[in-house]
Amino acid sequence: MSDDDDRRVGVRHIRQEVVHVEIVSTSHDRLDMGEVISCATVDVSSTGLQITMDHRLPEGAILDLCVELKGIPKQFFLTAEVRWNQTVNEGVRVGFKIFDGEQTDIDTWTGLFI
Repeated sequence: MSDDDDRRVGVRHIRQEVVHVEIVSTSHDRLDMGEVISCATVDVSSTGLQITMDHRLPEGAILDLCVELKGIPKQFFLTAEVRWNQTVNEGVRVGFKIFDGEQTDIDTWTGLFI
């Protein structure tokens, strides 16, 4: 875990939820535009989330996330920046910082954590 992980403002909620990460930036040659990667959360908060996946993502990449929460019949579309990667037994943990965006569900998402 990096120092960025300790700087998260929101209270963390340990949850294993489904996340679909969509690659919308072609500025990183290791990512294929339009690729969707399904993975699971480790924890979530109003300002960030941590997921476990099979491979690292470039730090600084801006990605679209679709998060499904158990018991809520809505998908949350968010934009987030990759802040850090850490190799773990299950694969790679990736830390994301969620951005405020006009065409995202950030207001509804933030409201879940009040």
